[in-house]
Amino acid sequence: MQTAPSPRAATGFAHLQSLVETRQYLNLESGLASTRLEVADAALFRGILANRRNRLRDSIDLLTPLAAKLAAAPASWREKELLASLADDYSKTFEYARSEAMFSKLLQRYGASLTKREHRNFSNRLSEMHLLRGAPPQTVEKTSPSMIAAKINGMGLPEVPVEAGGKPESWVMDTGANTCVITETTARRIGLQLLEGTATTDDISGLPVSFRVGVLPELKIGNTILHNVELPVTADKNLNIGGAQIQGIIGFPVQAALGSFSVYADGSVGIDSDPPSETTAEMFMEQQTPLVSVKAGGEARLFSLDTGATGSTFSERFYRVIQSKLADQPVKTLPVTGAGGTHSIRGYEMKDLAITIAGEDVLLKSAGVFSEPTGAGIDDVFGNLGQDVLRSFKSYTVDFRGMMFSVEPALR
Repeated sequence: MQTAPSPRAATGFAHLQSLVETRQYLNLESGLASTRLEVADAALFRGILANRRNRLRDSIDLLTPLAAKLAAAPASWREKELLASLADDYSKTFEYARSEAMFSKLLQRYGASLTKREHRNFSNRLSEMHLLRGAPPQTVEKTSPSMIAAKINGMGLPEVPVEAGGKPESWVMDTGANTCVITETTARRIGLQLLEGTATTDDISGLPVSFRVGVLPELKIGNTILHNVELPVTADKNLNIGGAQIQGIIGFPVQAALGSFSVYADGSVGIDSDPPSETTAEMFMEQQTPLVSVKAGGEARLFSLDTGATGSTFSERFYRVIQSKLADQPVKTLPVTGAGGTHSIRGYEMKDLAITIAGEDVLLKSAGVFSEPTGAGIDDVFGNLGQDVLRSFKSYTVDFRGMMFSVEPALR
């Protein structure tokens, strides 16, 4: 006979559910360790946390045994989060057909209860997995760590030399990119064969961008060789930012396969090499977006990390923390620009905004703070950190294996 959860377990579950829903993953780790739960619920939250910490096989192993029982029960938050986490896990382990099945079941069972942005996001990812369902998984060969003579381009973004289809290319290393993406011109130059059909994604501003997909047999970055790399292809104009044409972007699936990368002030990039600094901040994943712990507004909060953004922006969620400091400031219209175009959001320009990341203090002379939701992923966290923060350091390292972000202070 099934027994009802104890009142203490039910209260503990509700608290942890709230932490997941509000992306308080720093507190979720400590809360899970100290909360008494039913066995299945403990496995559920451990599986969710493993997904957020990029421990994909652990997440799959914890969540899969729970799926059948939850599917046989009435619709629940438990099953919705299980399906979303497993769909994300399988996409990152390149089990595209399984990911497609999970996203499809998620939308069938819970589509009506999702927010508009959730529904759009899951539908977009389903369309991408559908295109890739018969594609071979990405694999990686590693010879040794490497130091690459990369460069900082005219937009202030790190551009890394790669060899794609035997052709030398130079692509931006962008942690804000859910996948790699190249222009139509680049696709023709490297001879990429495209799969049938199109898919859609949202850019950083929340605007839709359509693309086709090819699977590149071989991509070389330094001493690392990757096979069967998913390469979404979009119109050249979608990667023309302010008149600067980007030819290609190295996004999350390839970055994660590299293990870690370090970017130095001179533009050089270390691949899977020892980071120059031991000072670190914790990282989590929100689907394909890395989040990093930053002290801002008096306490540790999670921000998305975006090496492809020239500047940092702070969300409406952060505005609610510091709005008293902006009471006498004029409301402005702040532009939000991505591959899908530009739109405007009401907000403020905050002067001398101090944050601490990986133990190092950074003072932003001016920062945009949105006072209303943008309709994009930044709404879920406290802001998006770009190159105006990252340029403060002699180097920074993004470690997807250890899920740590570290910095080397600039000489003062």
